[in-house]
Amino acid sequence: MDSNRIRPGLPDLAASAEAAHGRLCDWRGGSWYRITGYDGLAPFLTTLVSDCDLWLYVASTGGLTAGRSIPSQALFPYETVDRLFRSHTHTGPLTVLRIHDGDHIRMWEPFADDGRLRYELRRALYKHELGCELWFEEHNVSLGITFRYGWRPSRHFGWVRTCELVNGGQTPLTVEILDGVRNLMPAGVEKELQDAFSCL
Repeated sequence: MDSNRIRPGLPDLAASAEAAHGRLCDWRGGSWYRITGYDGLAPFLTTLVSDCDLWLYVASTGGLTAGRSIPSQALFPYETVDRLFRSHTHTGPLTVLRIHDGDHIRMWEPFADDGRLRYELRRALYKHELGCELWFEEHNVSLGITFRYGWRPSRHFGWVRTCELVNGGQTPLTVEILDGVRNLMPAGVEKELQDAFSCL
């Protein structure tokens, strides 16, 4: 067992949220619409377009459904909007980081519902002006690092998720990362089967 003490975050940090505002910006070599503090808004749904038969519906909470052509070719359960708003806790991306900080290890789960109780955070959502790419970003002010992930379509690979971790400080960091997606659907599961039976 690691002799370093594990800390889930910073104690006694008051929950904080920044006021939401949006604007067009130049980012990653293109024109994007950025919503800063999007998590302060009521949950909303957006879609991504593709030049093929790929479809993706994603909630501002991070819950999503995506696939090819029809619901039976979904990567994640094909859900109604209200369920997508709540599905981020069990469906879609999950990232957990262990940041080595001297003789301590700090745990950080970007985009967690209770993240602001542990760290000072800034969140932003970027959508490409053509509607073909979407990025979620969380800047951990307390730790000086930023994690972001994006979705974009690929004719060959389907939906592609890309992640980035940026150290905004001057000191090198040692970070262990657990990253993946949850609740992937087996191929060919019809909508009727999804609706009628539990996976439990």
